[in-house]
Amino acid sequence: MFKRWHKNAPLVLETGLVLSGACDDVYGGWLGSAMIRWSDKLALHMTANSTLDHLVLYAPTTRPFFCLEPASMVPNAFNMEGGLLPESLILQGSQTKVFTARFSPIVG
Repeated sequence: MFKRWHKNAPLVLETGLVLSGACDDVYGGWLGSAMIRWSDKLALHMTANSTLDHLVLYAPTTRPFFCLEPASMVPNAFNMEGGLLPESLILQGSQTKVFTARFSPIVG
């Protein structure tokens, strides 16, 4: 399901909350920073440049894991009902685009 990110809203995920229910969403307008906490002493800080302004969150109810990843556009955007969203990135010919994401563990 596509959702619009709430502007200026930070993302902090407590893993118990994510794993307690199914989620298969993508958020547009993500601000490029997320913190995933497993405990007071273990976390992962994820950052991405402004080109990666979508965030995919997947957490099945039947498995003990989740996936959180930055994206440049809605997954499967080319096959969406109603066509591409205006912010969809389409490269022509030899065009290129640089994406940067960083995953920094926090231990202690």
